[in-house]
Amino acid sequence: MDIISWTITAIGIGATSIGILFSLFQYLNKKGSSKVFVVKKSLIISSGVTLILYSLGIVFWVKPENNNLEQLLVNTEIVLDCSESMKGQFDGQTKLEAAKDVISKILYEEIAEGDNLAFRKFGGPCDGKNNYLEVKFSTNNETNVRDALTGLEPSGKATLLDAIIEATGDFNNIEQFKGVNKRIIVVIGSGDSCVTNPEHGIRHRLKNVSSLEDSIELSFRFIGMGISSVQKNEFEKIASETGGDSKALFVDTKKDLENVLSKTLVIEPFVIGADTVLIVFNHVVTQLDEIIVNLNQQDFLSARNKLEFARKEFERTNIVLQELVKRQRKGKFYKLLRLAKSNKDEQKRLIKLSETMLELVKEGKISEYNKLTSAWNKHRDTYNRQITEINKILNELRNQN
Repeated sequence: MDIISWTITAIGIGATSIGILFSLFQYLNKKGSSKVFVVKKSLIISSGVTLILYSLGIVFWVKPENNNLEQLLVNTEIVLDCSESMKGQFDGQTKLEAAKDVISKILYEEIAEGDNLAFRKFGGPCDGKNNYLEVKFSTNNETNVRDALTGLEPSGKATLLDAIIEATGDFNNIEQFKGVNKRIIVVIGSGDSCVTNPEHGIRHRLKNVSSLEDSIELSFRFIGMGISSVQKNEFEKIASETGGDSKALFVDTKKDLENVLSKTLVIEPFVIGADTVLIVFNHVVTQLDEIIVNLNQQDFLSARNKLEFARKEFERTNIVLQELVKRQRKGKFYKLLRLAKSNKDEQKRLIKLSETMLELVKEGKISEYNKLTSAWNKHRDTYNRQITEINKILNELRNQN
């Protein structure tokens, strides 16, 4: 099923769910207080909306066939220009020395140890070997990349196109990289010295990649250091050709380079991880909302099955939260992590309440069940409020310059 079909299906599921839940709401109200406690209208609306958002989230973030949470790691390849163009002056140093300093600093101070990291350099003859994979993909690879940076010296032509072609090939392991976040960060000091219009070659390369049975979708960041207006236009064309959320970014000082690389290597992966956490969280809450509906219908088998599924999904949150813990080195990261952990606790309480409520309904203890619904709704409201706060922080991080 293609992405459009998934999207239409997701909206249909949510809309249908809202209609069914409102019908149930009206039916139970007509029957009076002898029936099981009727959930709030806000819960009914939120259930349908959550179904829509969750289904759409699955489409755009975690493909339905990919349930391996080990693959949720950020996979990043840094590609560094080591050509003669990097001899140019940049904020009191050569461009290459400035780039090496900043990359090394960020890898040492801020990068998450769990990231799957690789490093490639380019610069050499137009014909022949002109770029090298210095460090292959691995987690806990920061020291290896920093060591590889140490002895680099600028030489040769700027062979950007060849480097990008080779870098995309570093993601050819379909089993390892299918359906996961894949990023190529290119730090450059000039345009391509060997190819007049490198964007054409990049377009051709990416077209070949996307024609594979298991296509590899890549996100690019092109970071130009002290480059001309003409070269900026070239890199904007290249970024456009790579598609997706690829961007061309330009810096003229070492501080600007540090800010851009920090956002690219640290903040953006954190946002990706947080979005994944929200998807898993919302999946749990969707099941819990549906359990309440099943209990009102006295459909105990469905309620029991969804409760078991919610428990399993709840356990999955441990893995994705561990990934965020590795990135809690900044103030806003810490605040978001605190909210995420709090929401995990709310989900634990909701699961426990749902278990108790299921048994009460089965035993016909409706009065006791009704008392617990107030507590259930209170925890659900707390969860919703904290999700709003988390999304606010994420938007601030996305918009941070």
